[in-house]
Amino acid sequence: MQDSNPRRRVRSPSGYPDYPNRPNRVGTHPLLQIDGWVGRVMGGWPSTPCIEKSCSVCCHNTEMPLSPSDVLRLATRAGQHPDEFSQEVDGIRILLNDSATQACVFLDEKGLCTVYSDRPIGCQTYPLILDAEDETFLDELCPHRADFPEAPPALLLMLRRLDEALQGQS
Repeated sequence: MQDSNPRRRVRSPSGYPDYPNRPNRVGTHPLLQIDGWVGRVMGGWPSTPCIEKSCSVCCHNTEMPLSPSDVLRLATRAGQHPDEFSQEVDGIRILLNDSATQACVFLDEKGLCTVYSDRPIGCQTYPLILDAEDETFLDELCPHRADFPEAPPALLLMLRRLDEALQGQS
């Protein structure tokens, strides 16, 4: 028996593929295509030397830009208002550094990321960055850049989509 109240319907009735209350598919939301679902399913770096070498150099004195979905994901994970871990500069949210350590506010005293599985897309793609001509390269500030494997195509796509989203914010 069909539910008489269409607002309470969770699935579209069989035989009605264009039913108006049909929810968006998970992978179609623009923010999820920037990072989130697409980033996790399509992948990032297959392996990184950062954890095995206990390196967190890139987490110190960082000016990591955050996409709107980064902000939402971090606020949910940390249980904090975005102003507690980021600030807006020229229309773009930037991750804050701890005033005492000059390290990312999510880096603990052991040098480990406390939001690793939900870290910003820029952190996921680092040390891969874009130059002024939108060409990708490994950042020279990364002491272990020579130890990274070749960047997978999905990672390049994630970085370019993040850049497009950030350009649209400023």
